[in-house]
Amino acid sequence: MSFPAIDLSAILYDELLNNMISSVTTILDDIYSHCGWELVILDVLVHHQRQSTTVLPLQVIHSADSNEDFLLTGDIENIVESTFLRMYDIAVRHQKKSWNKVRVAMGWDAAKSYKLEYKYDDDLNWLDTLSVHNLDYTKLSFYEESKIKTWEGLPSFYKRFWAPSP
Repeated sequence: MSFPAIDLSAILYDELLNNMISSVTTILDDIYSHCGWELVILDVLVHHQRQSTTVLPLQVIHSADSNEDFLLTGDIENIVESTFLRMYDIAVRHQKKSWNKVRVAMGWDAAKSYKLEYKYDDDLNWLDTLSVHNLDYTKLSFYEESKIKTWEGLPSFYKRFWAPSP
């Protein structure tokens, strides 16, 4: 008798994500009861060389022209960080996928309506390989570093002194 193959990595991936969403939802419920919102965006940068993450401020969008940012701290921040490090590990080891930026967009009922987006940013990967004493790091402008550390990253047309010329 044969049994169908079960992708345990996908099950673990979903469980990790659902636990993290559940933790973040406790904060979102408080925000929603005070001011409401249409969409919440959580961006996380994964620095795989250092086995760490950067959790960017939670973007709470009330309407087309009104939004606020909230910092996740303490236990919630730790849960988000560990979740995405573990999810990254699963993606690389079992699913053979590489990414270093993830975005979670959540509707008003975050536990039921969320969307994940992943992407790989060569600039973030390059930046993660540098120490603050590296000559290339000292040449990097505040604008460049700040833009690299966003979901959008640097524009594709931006001249990168660190990238080989085509």
